Amino acid sequence: MAVFALAFALRAIFAVQWQATPYGDAPLLDAKAYDDWAQAIARGHLLRARAFYQSPLYPYLLGIIYKIFGHSYLNASFLNATLDAGTAAILSLISFTSFGRGAGIITGLLTALYAPMIFYTAPVMKEPLVLFLLSLFLFTALRALESGRIRDYAFAGIFLGLTALTRGNVLLLAPVLPAAAFMLRKRAAIVPAVLYLITFCAAIAPAAIHNLVVSDDFVPITYSGGFNLYIGHSDYADGTNSYPPEVSTDPVQEELNAAWIAGQSAGHPLKPSDVSDYWRMKALDYVRHHPAREAELLGLKLLAFVNGAESFDNYDPVFIRKNFSTLLNLPLISFTLVLGLAVFTLVAGWKLYP
Repeated sequence: MAVFALAFALRAIFAVQWQATPYGDAPLLDAKAYDDWAQAIARGHLLRARAFYQSPLYPYLLGIIYKIFGHSYLNASFLNATLDAGTAAILSLISFTSFGRGAGIITGLLTALYAPMIFYTAPVMKEPLVLFLLSLFLFTALRALESGRIRDYAFAGIFLGLTALTRGNVLLLAPVLPAAAFMLRKRAAIVPAVLYLITFCAAIAPAAIHNLVVSDDFVPITYSGGFNLYIGHSDYADGTNSYPPEVSTDPVQEELNAAWIAGQSAGHPLKPSDVSDYWRMKALDYVRHHPAREAELLGLKLLAFVNGAESFDNYDPVFIRKNFSTLLNLPLISFTLVLGLAVFTLVAGWKLYP
């Protein structure tokens, strides 16, 4: 509770400060798309005209908040602050139960004071919901591996499925828990693993059903995966979020541009899944024909991940820190410190438990 209170207080203060900046009442790019979508949901427009292109869970949750409390960017920020404070508390609890009281306190302080987490609670962005659901999955997955209880596996499947509805690439984590369970419990893990997969599929089923109804096409969650892959594997790729010039960075226009270009290549309009397949095949063809460039891009992405600069997409935290007086100007926890602690822990763990 102390970790939650500290984390929420910091994020609530920054949310109020954010409203005083030019960004407070003018969401950009993804934030504007989520806000517009949530407002439509609050007005009763529950179905999209086409299969989901952006992840759907956050705008639907935000739409409920708008319906109950009214449309307000500050309400969206307070929702994010609550979710992010919950993430800090859950991660602190995981460390406490796994490594003791000291580890729990340190984890709580690191997450409560972590600058990127504080920053992304203020805009109308989905990151706080992603981290909250992912931490719930981690908590229940660890309990499942420790206890072997079917109930814990079921909850882990639900939480990972909900996370996938917020960020689709989380689907890559789906096999991890069953694989770990089989390593620990052998044949005894079969029934829990099957139930885990069932609840996982049940959690993402509403998105698949929606897409089937509105587009007559099987799209499990979104159909933006192919184009997202192309962004990182094309002549225009540079290791960051570099778009081809013919596609807008605005999410709504991006969807229209990606579908139109794919349809022009095929000579007729394509279903959403075919649009994704078109861009995916272009990306894979590029990988196959440019292996040296792919190795270079991988190095650039690794460098962008480990360096001290904060990469950005919708908003530039460095610019905001320099030009506006907010909590970001305090000596908060940076990614450089977190990465250093992670490397130290891995090395120390390898030495202690070879």
